[in-house]
Amino acid sequence: MNLVLALSGPISALLGVWLGTMMSARAQDRAMRQDQERQAAEVKRAAYVSHLTALRAYLVYVTSHAGEISVIRGQGGNPARPSFTGRGHDVREAVETTYTALQLVAAEQETVNQAHLVSRAARRIAVAAAEHDPQLSQKLLIFWELERKLVNQLRKELGEKLSLASAYDADALLP
Repeated sequence: MNLVLALSGPISALLGVWLGTMMSARAQDRAMRQDQERQAAEVKRAAYVSHLTALRAYLVYVTSHAGEISVIRGQGGNPARPSFTGRGHDVREAVETTYTALQLVAAEQETVNQAHLVSRAARRIAVAAAEHDPQLSQKLLIFWELERKLVNQLRKELGEKLSLASAYDADALLP
């Protein structure tokens, strides 16, 4: 009986140390996973914000510097595309670079598809601005609606629960 009592103390102590070590290792693993997930979400958020910012800068540029844009006519049914001089190259390059970054971090194909639609709409607006298209206002409204859908998709990827409603009233009259 004395032998059992003599061994139970050290065995209990060893069991406690082992259990404490296991619990500590689990907590460290969990904390490390959470930190990695947080960092990944920050990288995604930064890529998404950069792309949206580049798109906005592109739109501002093409609508205010239409004279610096020339149009390259598509061949074989390809749509016309804008060609830039001066600062326009940098603005276009920013959209393309941030779009590539978005593609690299996006978890869902739908995110890439939405980003592609918005980028394509922005290029069409550049062509419309260069050609002084009377439908430019309508194309801008379409762009903003596509951008809103992209933002909702990005929010979904980042785990945001609420979707943003459409910012535009379809019955509203344009000035």
